Amino acid sequence: MDQAQTGQDLRELWRRWLLPGITLLIFALFALGLRRELAEIHFANVLADLRSIARGALVGAVLCTAASYGLLGFYDVLALRYLGKFVPYGRTLFTSFIAYAFGHNFGIAAFTGGAVRYRLYYSAGLSAADVATVSAFCGVTTAIGLGVLAGVSFIVAPHQGAHAVHMNHTIVFGLGVLLLVLVGLYAAWSLFGPEQFELHGWALRAPAPSIALPQIALAVVDLAISALVLWLLLPAGSPVSLLIFAGAAPYTMDGELPGSRNEFIHWLQDVRDQRGILRNYTKYDNEIRTGRNVKPSSGSMAWPPRNWWPRRINQAATHPHPQ
Repeated sequence: MDQAQTGQDLRELWRRWLLPGITLLIFALFALGLRRELAEIHFANVLADLRSIARGALVGAVLCTAASYGLLGFYDVLALRYLGKFVPYGRTLFTSFIAYAFGHNFGIAAFTGGAVRYRLYYSAGLSAADVATVSAFCGVTTAIGLGVLAGVSFIVAPHQGAHAVHMNHTIVFGLGVLLLVLVGLYAAWSLFGPEQFELHGWALRAPAPSIALPQIALAVVDLAISALVLWLLLPAGSPVSLLIFAGAAPYTMDGELPGSRNEFIHWLQDVRDQRGILRNYTKYDNEIRTGRNVKPSSGSMAWPPRNWWPRRINQAATHPHPQ
């Protein structure tokens, strides 16, 4: 009796105090890390960069982001249907939004998003195993979407894929076929395969076709919309045909900036007038001695400003400046 009471007291202590305390500690650590990461970012600079983006592109990106987060909520809806658990749609969508917001911004989404799901789904009657299953199902859904989009991209444009992954284009093409085959096998498993099989002691139950097929379609549409956000925000090209960077030793000596001269070779490696090596073959040349000079020097001369949108780049391509 005493042992049973002690075990119950320990479980109650874990549920009421230790688990919330660990959760708050983890959140505090993530907040501290985020604060350090954002220390070099100033809000005025963020606003300036936002103003340099075309308004139509910015509005489209915001709408696509909202649509993507709305679709993410149905990852959890399908996962709960796979589990056979009922949670009201409003609560499911709210939980999914909070979980993905934490996971996408703090990183380690399986841990941070899982912790949020456990906290919010626990009160709805889901156990830790149920929440782990939901998180795993959502992870598989994301992997399916990435597999389909990457597979189609590698098949349609293998040369560009080869450049991105540094592989032979034939290997990239074969990888794209393999990814699509794996997704096809997953769909076939739900349609024709065994209802359950064991893998290293874990029993895996096949999702019903009414779950697996919408899962595949949902993942593809959601990740395609996410990619569209980047397509809208990133410039389509650049008027710079070639950017040459030659390393130069920094001028700082006493550690006042990262990268100070602290080795003997630093005093010998720079040639006199290092810029003059390429001056006669370039339109612009500049000398960047610290990271503080990158934006004012290269941004105003060589590297295109953020507001060089495709229509301006096309104009530059149509009416190039004389070299």
